[in-house]
Amino acid sequence: MNRLPRYGLFVRNWNRDIVCFRLFLPFSTIATEKKPFPNTTMIDYLMKECGLSRERAIKASSHFPHINSTEKPDSVLKFFRERGFGDNHIRTLVSLLPRSLLSNVDKTLKPKFDFLEGLGISWPDIVALILKDPLILRRSVDDHLKPSVDFLRTHLGGDLDLPRALKRSWKLLSVNLRNSILPNIELLRSHGVSDKQMRTLFLKSPSIFTWNVAVLENVISRIEKFNVKFRPGMFIYAVFAVAKVSETRFEAKCKVWNSLGWSVEDVVSAFEKFPSLLMISEEKIRAAMNFFVNELGLKPNEIHPRMFALSLEKRIQPRHEILKILQKWGGRQGEVNLSAIADYSEREFFER
Repeated sequence: MNRLPRYGLFVRNWNRDIVCFRLFLPFSTIATEKKPFPNTTMIDYLMKECGLSRERAIKASSHFPHINSTEKPDSVLKFFRERGFGDNHIRTLVSLLPRSLLSNVDKTLKPKFDFLEGLGISWPDIVALILKDPLILRRSVDDHLKPSVDFLRTHLGGDLDLPRALKRSWKLLSVNLRNSILPNIELLRSHGVSDKQMRTLFLKSPSIFTWNVAVLENVISRIEKFNVKFRPGMFIYAVFAVAKVSETRFEAKCKVWNSLGWSVEDVVSAFEKFPSLLMISEEKIRAAMNFFVNELGLKPNEIHPRMFALSLEKRIQPRHEILKILQKWGGRQGEVNLSAIADYSEREFFER
């Protein structure tokens, strides 16, 4: 009779131990989470039809744990191939976004492709755009893509060349335009940039408009340190140039110019005349300076900065040789100025 209570106590303690043991299940073999068996059907399909390696196919197959029929993936691949996707494109797209193979062709894919084509974007550019940002395939035409395009046209002009802009920055259909582009537009307007100049800068470098406004503020602050007065319309080219060149690279370029005979004042003056000078490589600057000084006999501060942007081998040197021939034929010294005619087109140059 006395053993029953002790037995009951033993049972209660045993149950308590079991509860405590279960608390540590993550560290036991009992708690090992059962993973679904690999979908061998999709693994083989991804390797054979999409060109994925076995390792990538196994990883991608986790997105299709219960898919046994390839009817929908077949229709998706057929659609992509009809729209210009090659084998490499498909392999890249499926690696980045495996579930694109489960898209509804008529309701999901076709409307997006039709919308992008309606903007005037060529098929090769549509393919490139989607490979850069596959999530476009998951965005709604009515809720995201169309409002984004309408926003750009409202703030940058209805005649905006969107295909050209999208080719240079796929982010335009990804970011929240109201939170990113609008503050940048307002900042540029506050610095006197007109709507026409805004469109020019946008088409030249649309990615600038997708930055956090603080980044663009920093770029403008760096420009203002030069304390120069640009000719009308030149400020946007300064924004473009400074945005492409870090402060470290700019300091390195200044040292190069100084070593080649330009003073700080010369550098500032050159930037004022031709802001894109900042983006020219140091090697090209050295080679051009050597030619202008040693071959043409110019002083460093007599060289117009735009001359550094022209091809030394394809334009400047060949034209210089032609001018030397003309001089031998009786041309007077003042009539053959290489700096004055370097910008001529080939046709204009030979006509003159």
